Amino acid sequence: MITNLNIHRNNINELGVRRFAEDTSQELVKNFSVDKLSIRAVDKKNGCDVLWSALPSTTNEHIPGCLSLCDQKATVTGWDAAVSPSSQKILDTLFIKLVNPPRDILIPGLPLNVIPLGRTSTHITVLLQDDLLLSMIREQVLCLPNFAMTNYASQGKSRDKNEHKAYYIVLS
Repeated sequence: MITNLNIHRNNINELGVRRFAEDTSQELVKNFSVDKLSIRAVDKKNGCDVLWSALPSTTNEHIPGCLSLCDQKATVTGWDAAVSPSSQKILDTLFIKLVNPPRDILIPGLPLNVIPLGRTSTHITVLLQDDLLLSMIREQVLCLPNFAMTNYASQGKSRDKNEHKAYYIVLS
């Protein structure tokens, strides 16, 4: 689905992930980021929950605080996770099967066209609901669900199905 606003994209993607897990009778596994604040400390019990629940569109780099996953045979083939010091599940590596790559990729120890995406550290700013702007380092696998995208991001991309209510310029 193509939408105009990042917040709508985030909400549609969250609903899509939940529905996919339900439709395929799979457990939805939440994997949290490792966040290190640059400016001020946050109450560990409540502050981290606020940061993890903030939508990707509230960060300048669109990096989620919590990435919900379930096996989706067409793209996600698996992942390796660890447990953070705060007892939250965190992703180390996400394994993605490329669909129709321009050429086959074979990485020793992995199936054909499966690539690993590792957790990276990125400096981000997060705008919280109370308009507080936090500067921090976020460790997360750089990946978002793609049940929806903004009309800006969809320009120049091909998709099998697009929502008919999207703007003409996006589809032209």
